[in-house]
Amino acid sequence: MIIKYEDLVTSPNQYLKKVCKFLQINFNKNMIDPNKYYDFVTEKNWIPHSAFNSKFPKLNNNPMHKWKKYLTKYEVKSIEFLCQNEMRSINYKLKYDIKKNDISNIFKFIKQDYNKKVNWRTDLQDFSKDKSIETFRYKFLEGKIKKNNESFKKSFLFDDHSLSYLKSHYQQQRENE
Repeated sequence: MIIKYEDLVTSPNQYLKKVCKFLQINFNKNMIDPNKYYDFVTEKNWIPHSAFNSKFPKLNNNPMHKWKKYLTKYEVKSIEFLCQNEMRSINYKLKYDIKKNDISNIFKFIKQDYNKKVNWRTDLQDFSKDKSIETFRYKFLEGKIKKNNESFKKSFLFDDHSLSYLKSHYQQQRENE
């Protein structure tokens, strides 16, 4: 199941009902009220907040475009480089057209930011290995190299990696709405 954040926060009832159906559980109206969420770790009601530390009393789309104000050009370029194929397959419009000469600057930026705040690194905690994985993914998805089982397993979560599958799955899901 693929659900875009924007869809969830603009139509929470509709999309949470779909999630419940997918999970084969009953929908409960409290699911769309973050004030009803309980944090079992702290044993208190969960306090909803965004990545920008904005507190909010209900699911809403206010934080949806905050990234445009807070993320730097290279943060956005890095995200778009790492996720561009997946983003395009579910109809996101990219802000930047990433050129071949951008890639080395993107990796320089990622390396600089590698151990700071929240980041993209894997459990490997080794920039060179992570870079190798992302470079393989990029080249494979661009059709520049053939499948290599060892690198492939490290680079993709699923055996069916094809973006055409992801795109058709997303489109089929939208048609069934």
